[in-house]
Amino acid sequence: MYYMKAVFTIRLEPELQRELDELCGELGRTRSDVMRDALRRQLNLMRFERTRRRILPFAESQGYLTAISHHRHDNRFFSSTSVLF
Repeated sequence: MYYMKAVFTIRLEPELQRELDELCGELGRTRSDVMRDALRRQLNLMRFERTRRRILPFAESQGYLTAISHHRHDNRFFSSTSVLF
């Protein structure tokens, strides 16, 4: 493993901590490993959403249909939604 240069402290509700601990036990992984993976996934998701918001108007202006065009007002990501361009 590599040397960690930053340490972050987060506060969790008791129920969320319990769920995290249960998952860590099932996976045989540390809290830090699971939280790092969760943060990476969230950052990637946010990058994707930011890119989608930037390019969606261009795709729509060219007549490309997207499965999320009808939900433009809602910035939440729908995991079952696919972009068709």
